[in-house]
Amino acid sequence: MTLFHTHELRHPTARGLLAAWLELKDLKVGILPTIAEQLAPTSAGAIASEANLAANLLEHHRARGAMHAASQLAEESWWWKMWNDGSSPYVLIRPPRIYSDQAVQLLDEIDPRGFPGCRPDEVRRSADARMVCETIALEAWLCLRTEMTVIDHIEVNRWAVEAGHRGEHTTGLVLYDADVAMLNWTYKPHDIQRWAQAGLLACWPGDDGAPATDILRNTRRHIGAMALSGTLPAAGQRLLNCLDTHPDPIGLVEETRTRLPSPTVEAERRHPGRHAGPPAPPLPPEAQDPRSRRTQERETAGDGNAEED
Repeated sequence: MTLFHTHELRHPTARGLLAAWLELKDLKVGILPTIAEQLAPTSAGAIASEANLAANLLEHHRARGAMHAASQLAEESWWWKMWNDGSSPYVLIRPPRIYSDQAVQLLDEIDPRGFPGCRPDEVRRSADARMVCETIALEAWLCLRTEMTVIDHIEVNRWAVEAGHRGEHTTGLVLYDADVAMLNWTYKPHDIQRWAQAGLLACWPGDDGAPATDILRNTRRHIGAMALSGTLPAAGQRLLNCLDTHPDPIGLVEETRTRLPSPTVEAERRHPGRHAGPPAPPLPPEAQDPRSRRTQERETAGDGNAEED
């Protein structure tokens, strides 16, 4: 099982791209428990109660007019709905007790050198260390942005191999660079086709019947912005190259259109960020009353440089 780090799932275009890529393979994006806590701490903590606490808190804030946390609560509520909707492209991983216990045990064993941004005695409480241990317990692979100041993926992979957590039943590494991994998935012609279609679905507009040229333009704009932001830069550019060199991009759009309704497209349309209005314009400066003539005269009279009669 291939899993993805919080960073990739928070970026809207990257999230849709990953979901669409797996959707085209009849798979879903698996969410680790620790990643669920990072994406939606309120909702994740209420999963067992089957109550959308984020939505309830959002209504409470609206009733009181306290909307400073509205956007965060709305997104948490969206994640809760995704985890509880069998038709969504996301699935919350609820590992059996034996795997949870193994992940806790691994936290006591993991080499702290894999987490240079954390004190050795605090690694056990590190969210990054927990998601690594959960990945190992599930015999899965975690794709992430290889930010070496937070997680030294080389040290983590070395420890996992030396400790026997990668062997006959689980080949490969524990951690992979998400950008490089996605590039490696697009070597064969049918994979290139799937990658380009995933990009189209990730950026599909609100109108299913939008002209193909508009869909291509919208996809290039969003994927280009994602790459420039530093999220999946090489994989994003690879997708743009695939679209630019495709022999029939209009036909590709029309073929992709036949896959609608798409779980990824429908999920992203429900995301609160999709419906956010434009930012409020800045307030004009407050009007300043001009100083009266009398005030000016008093200031002049009090000036030591004024001439005396």
